[in-house]
Amino acid sequence: MNSLLDLFIKHPSVTIDSRNINEGQIFFAIKGDNFDGHDFISNAFEMGASYCVASDLKYKDYPSVIIVEDTLKALQDLARAYRKTFDIPFFGITGSNGKTTTKELLARVMATRFKTHMTKGNFNNHIGVPLTILAMPNDAEFAIIEMGANHIGEIRELCEICLPTHGLITNIGLAHLEGFGSAEGVKIGKSELMDHLSNQGGVQFINLREESLRFLSKSTENQILFGNENNESLILHDDQDNLNLGFIYKDKLYETQLFGAHNFNNILSAFEVGKYFGCDISEMIEAIVQYQPTNNRSQRYQLGDLTILLDAYNANPTSVYHAIQNFGTLVAERKSVILGDMLELGEASSDFHRKVLADLASLSGLNKVILVGAAFYQLRYEFPKYNFYETTIDASRHLDWKDFNGDTLLIKGSRGLKLESLLP
Repeated sequence: MNSLLDLFIKHPSVTIDSRNINEGQIFFAIKGDNFDGHDFISNAFEMGASYCVASDLKYKDYPSVIIVEDTLKALQDLARAYRKTFDIPFFGITGSNGKTTTKELLARVMATRFKTHMTKGNFNNHIGVPLTILAMPNDAEFAIIEMGANHIGEIRELCEICLPTHGLITNIGLAHLEGFGSAEGVKIGKSELMDHLSNQGGVQFINLREESLRFLSKSTENQILFGNENNESLILHDDQDNLNLGFIYKDKLYETQLFGAHNFNNILSAFEVGKYFGCDISEMIEAIVQYQPTNNRSQRYQLGDLTILLDAYNANPTSVYHAIQNFGTLVAERKSVILGDMLELGEASSDFHRKVLADLASLSGLNKVILVGAAFYQLRYEFPKYNFYETTIDASRHLDWKDFNGDTLLIKGSRGLKLESLLP
């Protein structure tokens, strides 16, 4: 691996996508379920790749082709070797909900003092994490690595690649139950980040406002506990008349561009980590206030007199429950809801979707309720007053946006349904 690391130092950019190769990049021929990167080696060189890393022996005599046993493992090993050349904080973030929003907020907070590198988009898996590390400039001063998982052992493997020195779990909820097997499985899987930090003498940040994390609290010197309201931290401003989430610091009110009280924990985490690392308080608050959500996460749109709250990047029983509860407390003249299926719930899927509909039924004064997806559709006879569509395409054919004039509309669902495509 030293030879591959030496090569990377000379050609410090890698890719697994032969369609988008910059001159001089190293191309890793990764095998996926529906593709084989080896089929594109010739194209990679034509596009300007300096070297290709392959496992197929038929390329062993090709100039500038490096043969390894497993290209994915070689990518991960290279990332680990490159990570070890840095003596800076590597901050790991995982959790059932809020990972990306917390990462984005933390990156903006830390950028007030450090040259900060973070996971782009949702590159948070066994391929995305090594690519994130290998994209780091050698003068980076702080790294933020988002780690996702859908089964036990995955976070542990990602920790072995990125070797976090600090980290936090946003929360532990009912997500990816199909892969984790149970709520206890989710708890074990997400806690692997804290296990790694504990074993390596790293620093754990634990938000005591989040009930699902309190079991982690041991009050040791390597734990930073926060979330008990005091004048030195942020306090949630609960204003049901205002869509924008606000917080108070030392008796002064600040308004963010996020909606939903659930986002306060994400803000608080970023603030407390920044404070630990010595960032300027006023600069941190300004960074938080100026943050604009993107990528269908906690985004707000105004279409005439229709206000749309778009949170359609992900959905699981925990996040949907909080979304419904927060939406229920919001003061608005008219409110409507479009909810999509929650995916990867396994055998318990029907029960969880039925519970969501029961939660919706507890909300009064809803103008329209639209349910999208096969799981909700199976329950259409149990809840006849709602509108059910089996697919997003189906829903798009029948929705009349004039019906929502004057409404505040919540759109929430799993990524696979692409509910944002419903927008006019």
